Amino acid sequence: FGHLLLLEKKRYTGLLTMKDGKQINKIFSRGTEDVKKTYIVYGKEKFKSLVQMVFDGLDVNKAIEYVLSIKKEVLEGSVDINKLLLTTKVTKDPSKYKNQLVHTRLALRLINEQKILPIVKREKQMGTRLEYIIVDRAGKNEGLLLSEYDGTINKAYYWEKQIYAPMKRVLDVVYPEHN
Repeated sequence: FGHLLLLEKKRYTGLLTMKDGKQINKIFSRGTEDVKKTYIVYGKEKFKSLVQMVFDGLDVNKAIEYVLSIKKEVLEGSVDINKLLLTTKVTKDPSKYKNQLVHTRLALRLINEQKILPIVKREKQMGTRLEYIIVDRAGKNEGLLLSEYDGTINKAYYWEKQIYAPMKRVLDVVYPEHN
């Protein structure tokens, strides 16, 4: 690594400069949102951009400017909806989950509406992959399929949980004296 940020235990990102004896110049991460399948494309892109900018010598004022520009873009609703899709795999009957999270409630609704087949436990676990958008319904996050999208999303959820939280972890390590 040319640069490495240790964010938390088992979470790091860095600029990989050599791999298997070959020179490369690539962001490489473990345990961070940019490599997890359950995070949105837009958040991954912004996370990687921020990391690259930090490795290029980003100062704290430019970092604040960058974060505020992303916040504005998200809260104004100018982000491509396809980059905000969450993807989750449901591998067992949604009624069997202890906590009814957004994706389990969505799967249960889709099964009840006969839009997807019931999920049956098998030896080789297949499950169902759901791609959905988070919306606010009466103060509660709910998932909608892209085909059900009505033009509104829970902008606060996307900003706070999917975009800002991962970037804040990086910024807290790089600029610990700033809020």
